[in-house]
Amino acid sequence: MFDLTIHKRFGDFQLEVAGRSDARVLGIVGPSGSGKSTLLNVVAGFVRPDEAHVVVADQAFASHGGPGVPIRRRGVGYVCQEPLLFPHLSVRGNLRYGQGAHGHGPTFDEVVDLLDLRPLLTRRPVTLSGGEARRTAIARAVLSAPRVLLLDEPLAGLDAELAARTLALLHRVKSAFHIPTLYVSHTTSDVVFLCDEAWQLEGGRLVGRGAPRELLADIRARHTPTPSDLRNYFLARRDRGGADGGCVFRVGDQRLVLAEPPNAPCASTEIALLTVHASDMILAREKPNRLSARNILNGRVVGVSERDGDVLVTVDVGERWVVRVTPAAVRDLRLAPDVDLFVIIKASAISAVPA
Repeated sequence: MFDLTIHKRFGDFQLEVAGRSDARVLGIVGPSGSGKSTLLNVVAGFVRPDEAHVVVADQAFASHGGPGVPIRRRGVGYVCQEPLLFPHLSVRGNLRYGQGAHGHGPTFDEVVDLLDLRPLLTRRPVTLSGGEARRTAIARAVLSAPRVLLLDEPLAGLDAELAARTLALLHRVKSAFHIPTLYVSHTTSDVVFLCDEAWQLEGGRLVGRGAPRELLADIRARHTPTPSDLRNYFLARRDRGGADGGCVFRVGDQRLVLAEPPNAPCASTEIALLTVHASDMILAREKPNRLSARNILNGRVVGVSERDGDVLVTVDVGERWVVRVTPAAVRDLRLAPDVDLFVIIKASAISAVPA
């Protein structure tokens, strides 16, 4: 869906990217200053490249050194880090602005219901929370029936719960509308969950590409996520059997107990987006007994990566999770691919939002 060759110099910085991808949602990851936003701005037409060949879903936006297709004709839905809503318009007015400008697309009601915006339609942007404003910006972009959706760090500045909720909504958009999407992030956990492929930028150059999970699991990659970024996002189906007064979900053929009460929002939904931090899990070679932790899952090691004293262990429990441990733990437990083990998680360490 994407065929991108871009050359652009800004002073001492030069963006040089060339690649093709059939991904519906293509993640662009890398540290600050690596050229991620510049790449988006070239695709959108906000920045004129020195030379470029930009094709999205068989639509040519630019070829070589020419001016390219004008911005208004590219059919781009752009969601920046700041929502940039019109302050004088209600949420309804913001959504109606530009609706269908790029052709036939999803209906107003479809998008409003999908992103849970109906209670907000009469409100002005100044009264919205950060998450509500972000949802409105995403909905406005989708309603323009874009040929391509550009998302520039849509989770930036959100706390863990709001980030998970926004990620769940973006997954709904991906599943419902099939819009080719470039998703920029400086982390990788969200890219692993949402994207079909990822490109890794550093210093304006493409230094890695492939399955997003490989970029997260391979801590030897040039752009290593910080420990605070290492979250596992996964969709899970509710287990109606219940247990321990909490919400119960299925991970493969195993049960996962959450500390949330039965009347929590996640308990009334069939599918939820669950989140567990890579540092909130314990690995054991033998099954422990008499623990306060409610979750002991069977797992198998898929891979072990180490860099600068940090170790990530990828474990398959029905979903592939990344667990952060110490080098000493790797040695003591003799962790290596295909080793069977147990993954221990406190119920309170797992959070859930309806998906």
